[in-house]
Amino acid sequence: MPFLLEHDERHCRSPPIMNILPGMLLKAKIGEMFVDIQAIRRIVADSDNIVFFGGAGTSTESGIPDFRSAGGLYNTEIGGFSPEEMLSRDFFLRHTPLFYQFYLKHMIYKDVRPNAAHRALAELERQGKLKAVITQNIDGLHQMAGSKEVLELHGSVHRNYCMKCGKFFDLDYVLAFENSVPTCDRCEGIVKPDVVLYQEPLDHEIMRKARDYIARADVLIVAGTSLSVYPAAGLVQYYNGNNMILINQSPTPYDGAAHFVLRESIGKVMQSLI
Repeated sequence: MPFLLEHDERHCRSPPIMNILPGMLLKAKIGEMFVDIQAIRRIVADSDNIVFFGGAGTSTESGIPDFRSAGGLYNTEIGGFSPEEMLSRDFFLRHTPLFYQFYLKHMIYKDVRPNAAHRALAELERQGKLKAVITQNIDGLHQMAGSKEVLELHGSVHRNYCMKCGKFFDLDYVLAFENSVPTCDRCEGIVKPDVVLYQEPLDHEIMRKARDYIARADVLIVAGTSLSVYPAAGLVQYYNGNNMILINQSPTPYDGAAHFVLRESIGKVMQSLI
């Protein structure tokens, strides 16, 4: 499957789409300029201040379904409740057993492994080029691939805390309860996943760091996100550079602000950049 590339729609009457085959150098006319795919590789190769901002699409190639596509989880109704209702703080507090039934079935993918995109990002960080991964995902796959500086905007399924005494528990502890509500082995309080539910604010310090990384970045790679969930989606507005690369299978509200828009596998694109 060849890459599909749209370059800087703001300066094109009709944005060109290029089929980019391995080993071939293809060019598309952009006004009076000619731009080739190697430009993206050069941008990445020449930068030591890259930031990656990713969403659910980053993990779909690992086998985790996304949420907001046409067939995604958020377009279904389960037991008369929408997923947004079931993943809200009110629902967790009022219907804790039902919350955990839904959460363990639809939000936990314990056996998945990092894909090519996760591995490529970890390699870019090892090379000293990537400064941070900012993710909306809660699966922990970036850390599993070897990334060190990972800002998890929505938390992680791998962290769980007693709501009464604050004791930490890992994912295996929660999974051991199977169909019952996890409780603390010290005080018997309810254990809550360290994930941001609807009606809960994002962590202010994590958001501050994410804004700072993006504002200082030379290259911003945005991938696998509809850029429709706020306040996380608003982070791209802090980017001040001229090298925003957006990789997503469907259009986003920020396509016009990106300098490159690619409709392709995130794993394939990221592997081509290392």
